[in-house]
Amino acid sequence: MFGGKKKRPNIKDLYKVKQDILASEQPELKVDNSLESLFSDDFIEQEIKAEQQQKRKEKVVSPKLKQIVAAIRKVELPEVTREINTYIKTSNPLYKKYFKLVEIWQPVLEKVYEKSTIMKFFDPRRLSLDLYATRMQFTVTDYVNFVSAISLTVGFVLLTMFLIYFFMGMISSIWIAILAPIGIMFGIFLLGMNYPKMMNKKRAKDIERQLAFALREMSCLLSAGLGIQSAVTSIAKADYGTLSQEFTLLVAETQSGITFSDAVLHMVERNYSKGLERFGTMVVRTVRSGGELSKAIKLLVEDLTKEALVQMQKFSATLNLVGIFFLFVAAVLPVMLGILSAISSLGLFGGASSALSGGVSSTLASSASGTTVMGLALTYCVGLPMLLLTMLIIIQVLEPNV
Repeated sequence: MFGGKKKRPNIKDLYKVKQDILASEQPELKVDNSLESLFSDDFIEQEIKAEQQQKRKEKVVSPKLKQIVAAIRKVELPEVTREINTYIKTSNPLYKKYFKLVEIWQPVLEKVYEKSTIMKFFDPRRLSLDLYATRMQFTVTDYVNFVSAISLTVGFVLLTMFLIYFFMGMISSIWIAILAPIGIMFGIFLLGMNYPKMMNKKRAKDIERQLAFALREMSCLLSAGLGIQSAVTSIAKADYGTLSQEFTLLVAETQSGITFSDAVLHMVERNYSKGLERFGTMVVRTVRSGGELSKAIKLLVEDLTKEALVQMQKFSATLNLVGIFFLFVAAVLPVMLGILSAISSLGLFGGASSALSGGVSSTLASSASGTTVMGLALTYCVGLPMLLLTMLIIIQVLEPNV
C-alpha cells in the first residue's frame, strides 16, 4: 500500500501447482530447471518460514497501535487520513463517560478561548507529543476541553457550597467563599494541563534505567550481523518496560510508511530522556553517513555506564549526609533538650532556683517537667515523622535514574 515492497508468491498456490504437475498424466510434460527450483520442497519450506517470520513481526505491533502511529506524516490509510503527530479521534473511556459534561460547557469554553490568553501559556505541539507518548488517547482539543469542563464543574459545585456555608454563617468572609473555589478551579486546570508532561517525564526516568542494558543487547545483535531495524524490533519484543514500549511505537511508525530516520527523530522529540536523545541522534547520523553502528553504540553504553557510576557515588555521599543529619535530630537533639530542661528545672544553673521559696520552686519545677514531657512527646510523635517524610521525599527526588 505504501509502495516499493515486492509481493511474495502465494505458498498454497505454489504447492497446488506442484501437485497438479506431479499428478499430470502427460508423460511428455517436462518442467525446466527454474520451475523445478520454484516448486522444490526446500523452496516451499523457506517460503513458509519467511511467511511465519513476517507474521511474528506483525504481532509486535497491534492493529490499534498502527492506527495511532499513522499520525506522523499524514499517512493515508483505508478510509482515514491522519493528522500530524496527534490522535485522529479521542477514544479515552473517561472522555466518553463525561462527554455530556463537555457538551454542557462547550459554549462557555468557546467564548473563554476567544477572549482569554490563557492558552498562550501552553504549547499545543508539546502537549500533543506528551499525549501521544503516554498513549492517553486524546486529541489536543478534546483534552483541553475535557480538563476545562472538569475544572469548571468542580469550581461551580464548590462555589455553590461555599456560598451556602456563608449564608448559614459557617464562613465569615464572602471573599473566602468566592476566591477559594476559584483558586481550586485554576489549580485543577493547571494540574490537568501539566499531567501528560509529568507522566512523560516519569516514563523518561524508566527509560534511563533500562537504556544501557538494552543498548548493550542491541550492540551484540548488530555485531552478529542484524540490521538496525531488526535489532530495534528485537528490543521491542524484549522485556525492557517503557523502553520496549517506545521501540514498539518506533516499529509501528516504520510499518505505517514512515522512514526509519524520521521515526527515530520523532521518538527523540516526544521523549525527555537525554540518553535516548543521544542514541537517536547518533543512529540517524550513522545511518546517513554509513558508519559502523555497533561500535558507536558500544561507546555510548560506556559513557552511560560511567555517568551512572558518578551519579551513584554522588547519591551515596548525599544519602550518608542525610542519614547523619536525621540521626542527630532524631536521637541526639531530643536527649540534649531533655537534659538541659531537667538541669534548668533543678536550679543547677547559677543557683537561681535556690533564691526562690520552697513552694514556688516546686511549682516551677513541676511545670517545667510537664513542659519538657509535652515537648518531647510532640517532637517524637509529630516532628520526627514529618522530618522523616520530608527526607524520604528529598531522597526520592535525588535518586539517580540508574
